[in-house]
Amino acid sequence: MDLSESVRRIGVEPQDAVVTLVEVKRKSDTRLRREVVGQMLDYAANGSLRWTAGFLQEAFAATCEKAGADPTRSLEQFLEDDGRDESFWQSAESNLRAGRMRLLFVADEIPAELLRIVEFLNERMAPTEVLALELRYFTGSGYSTHVPRILGRTLAAVAQKEGSARSNARRAWDRESFLLDLAERTDWEVARAIAAFLSECERNFDITWGTGAQTGSFTPRRPMISARGPISVYSDGRLDIKSSWLNDSPAAIEWRERIKPRLESLDWRQAISSEKEVTLTVPAAEWLPKATELLAAIVD
Repeated sequence: MDLSESVRRIGVEPQDAVVTLVEVKRKSDTRLRREVVGQMLDYAANGSLRWTAGFLQEAFAATCEKAGADPTRSLEQFLEDDGRDESFWQSAESNLRAGRMRLLFVADEIPAELLRIVEFLNERMAPTEVLALELRYFTGSGYSTHVPRILGRTLAAVAQKEGSARSNARRAWDRESFLLDLAERTDWEVARAIAAFLSECERNFDITWGTGAQTGSFTPRRPMISARGPISVYSDGRLDIKSSWLNDSPAAIEWRERIKPRLESLDWRQAISSEKEVTLTVPAAEWLPKATELLAAIVD
């Protein structure tokens, strides 16, 4: 049994779009305890902040191309659905922002000390799931096999994750719920400025409301041009710029090429982006002073 089959046994379903970080070590590796745990938490902390849907999609495409596989076809086969590719990556990013991911330690034998750390973290980290996968190797009578065993799912951890899952169910946002959440998460001036920006967007675009479990969002769209939008604004105040996602029609590509230099001219100094700037995340303190210029950049 290979590692991919074993990972599926932990309950990973394509529709979940939950990013799973895997750390593989041999029992003989002396770093299997403290160093490997610290490294995994470092990946999780930075990935949840910096990895965007675009970054994940590009990394997946690069891996497929290196293996000689077609990225689009590979994703369709994985999802068993040829219409979910865009929403899948967006769901993965939303899960990362909410801290909903899996941390998986894999070894031929899991030491008792590492297992205790895994159980401790899994019982206390919500909604992140922390598990260990032990792959013991057995031989005999001319045969050999790996036998997988999932460790770390204590009764306390299961109860805690079930409660977290209920609280992280996706929801349908609208104008009223977005503004209420915005008012709770940000100060009065930020909330007022974003509400004004939303009103201006409503005058110029159709608005699509997000389905995030924890954070509301809206995306201004031109349905006759593209099913997607160049920006999204979240109820925690941040802005995502994703003009590169405008690629689902010739008209969308034309719109993207018109607005891209305008968006770049706004000079987003404090933004966080993927390596190829597929999606740019800008904090409220930086984009709100440029809200008028931002709107002008995306309006034809």
